[in-house]
Amino acid sequence: MPGGRPLKFSTPEELQEKIDAYFSQATDSEGKVIKPITITGLALWLDTTRDVLLDYQNRDEFSHAIKKAKLRVECYYEEKLMMPACTGSIFALKNFGWSDRNETKLTHEGGDPAKPIGFTINFGITENASSELHSPEALSETE
Repeated sequence: MPGGRPLKFSTPEELQEKIDAYFSQATDSEGKVIKPITITGLALWLDTTRDVLLDYQNRDEFSHAIKKAKLRVECYYEEKLMMPACTGSIFALKNFGWSDRNETKLTHEGGDPAKPIGFTINFGITENASSELHSPEALSETE
């Protein structure tokens, strides 16, 4: 018989019902957020801690509910990026694994550094955001 503390939530359905109640109390009847949505807020609503939520995420039967709730919180912060004064959202998204970095990558024809053919600059707060800039020769070929 395994030791330890009994589970706070006996079924994934019970946990999901309480998670849904947290998001419902933070939104109006049209689904618009009227109160900030956070992982800590969810933990408080569930009368538990962030660490316990992470423990539940590692349990197969509860994993989906916790991951989906975290995704909803992440979506909330991502949507706030479209508003002025979004520094707090940028910070919160970094805790979800987003990054804020600039990267320059030079490319060369046939690997020969004497023959540069272009470069790529990635910018933004995600690893997927990028913009490609090309050498003047490449640009004139497309005009």
